[in-house]
Amino acid sequence: MYFKKLFPFLIPLFLFIFNPDFCEGNEHKVKLYDEYLPPHGGNCHGFAMGKAFGFNESECDAMKISGIISYYFYSNSYNISNVRYGDIIGFSNHSVFVTSAPGNPSSEDQIQVRHKLGENKSIKSNTLQEVINTYGSPNKIWRKKNWTVKIYNKINNVDYFGQVSLSGNIKNSPATYSVRPTSYPTITTKVNDYDVLGGYVQKFSKFVRNNGSTNFPRTFSDKIIYEKDGIHGFCEYVAHLRKMFIVTLKNSYTGVGCKGTIKVDGSVKNVPDEEFVEQTHDIIVSAQNSTYNNIIYTFDHWSNGSRSSQITISPDDNCTYTAYFKGKPVPLNVTQCGGPV
Repeated sequence: MYFKKLFPFLIPLFLFIFNPDFCEGNEHKVKLYDEYLPPHGGNCHGFAMGKAFGFNESECDAMKISGIISYYFYSNSYNISNVRYGDIIGFSNHSVFVTSAPGNPSSEDQIQVRHKLGENKSIKSNTLQEVINTYGSPNKIWRKKNWTVKIYNKINNVDYFGQVSLSGNIKNSPATYSVRPTSYPTITTKVNDYDVLGGYVQKFSKFVRNNGSTNFPRTFSDKIIYEKDGIHGFCEYVAHLRKMFIVTLKNSYTGVGCKGTIKVDGSVKNVPDEEFVEQTHDIIVSAQNSTYNNIIYTFDHWSNGSRSSQITISPDDNCTYTAYFKGKPVPLNVTQCGGPV
């Protein structure tokens, strides 16, 4: 009697537990058709797309052509002469990845493909003709769309100075390129350290990618991928450049002008001296007393008013600092016959 009362509730529970879509083996299959495509999350979205995006093929389940995501691939009606390496060829209930094809193929026997026969089944390499013999005529060719990559130089809050390059293709900043997803182009800024842009000497600081990755060097290769963050199909690399201010250092000897030496970060330099100081950095400068033409020159003050012989300079623009000295003659030794007076 109690069983009769519970029976209507047990049926849905029974169906839930034994529904094959909730079994571990099929959970991955359900995920094959979600909105997003790797490379994030480690999900292949099917064997053919997994191959197209460079996944380890042992990770990838079989997939029908209906599982291909049009956001990342565009399609054309099947035409044998248009088939090339990297294409996905779709059948009504199957898809294959092209591993080899000559230019303008004329026979399906010339085209090599790789495919998986079903979930948890074997992976095969065949000619396209052999696949056609099993699955019938193909109906579509799917090919990865190119995505837009933008590269530009940024100096403080000012953009677009100089040039950049993607795999040797040099353009003025800002530059946009059409790039195959999951490819590894070489990205670089063509602004060299100490090039003058915007009226200032520049020094490379770092590259930043628009998903927040930082500290790429001046030249690097990066896999063109997009995270699940609303910026699919677009990638931006910004080369951050820092201003290098020119600090000119001088001495002023009374009646003589700019002579002598100066010490910069412990190194003695002849004057006038020019130092390139990166923005937000500083240098320690020390005035040096000296004797010139029998005149002893003693430090008096700096042009900024400081009377300390050693100062720290933290420039925010090109600038000049002059050390002023006072001079007096070297004392003379006067002698008479018989010895000094």
